[in-house]
Amino acid sequence: SNELQEKYLSKIRTKKSDFTRKRKITLKDIFLQMFFNKGKSQKNEIHDFYGEVNKDMSISATAFANARMKFNPEALLLIMQDLIKEEYSTPDNLITLNDYYVLAVDGSDFVFPSTIKNREKYGEAQGDKHGNAKVMSSISTYFDCINKIFVDVSINNYKFSERKSAMKHLEKAKEILPKNAKTLSIFDRGYVSIRLIDQMIDNNQKFLMRLPKGIFSKERASLEKGDQDKVIKVKYDRLRTNQYRK
Repeated sequence: SNELQEKYLSKIRTKKSDFTRKRKITLKDIFLQMFFNKGKSQKNEIHDFYGEVNKDMSISATAFANARMKFNPEALLLIMQDLIKEEYSTPDNLITLNDYYVLAVDGSDFVFPSTIKNREKYGEAQGDKHGNAKVMSSISTYFDCINKIFVDVSINNYKFSERKSAMKHLEKAKEILPKNAKTLSIFDRGYVSIRLIDQMIDNNQKFLMRLPKGIFSKERASLEKGDQDKVIKVKYDRLRTNQYRK
């Protein structure tokens, strides 16, 4: 719809004057070429893309790169979220396990191009023996394991808290998943915290966490060899909630 196009266009423009005139390089071409990328040189990427869509390739790599620089990358996040909301708006087409969406949270560190802007925004890893330090970022994802859909993705500064990322994913999922959707979220050892557990219980969400050594050690000591399934009460005492008191 025109309303939707205007919504995206206002987000895509870096400046109000961007994409206001009819050009040989269209906004649609820029958008599609991002997903067409195969890791070749910019010149070859553009040549392959225009060959694939059967368009005249009388465009220089520099002109295309300049046009793409006007495309606000945050618009991709908005478009992605709208597409995912649309996907979950027809849950009959999706698969659940005992009526639960099985979702996994995971994060990783990425090397970014070594530019001044990236270094300032995301930070860098510790330098090697020659003093060279790579520009790094932390990415976090909330992934529907059965339907193979990324419900939410965030790119943050290097060494950003995995737990904070997970908490943001849980809040964003409320906007994307169907109302009253039943979820089972899976976490590895780095995510365990009383605060995150409390957030999921407050939202009536099920979760499964792997525990690192030293966490809930008193409660774990009560487990006996051969225990298959056992309920253990965990007390939220002063020591366990100190770091979250604010």
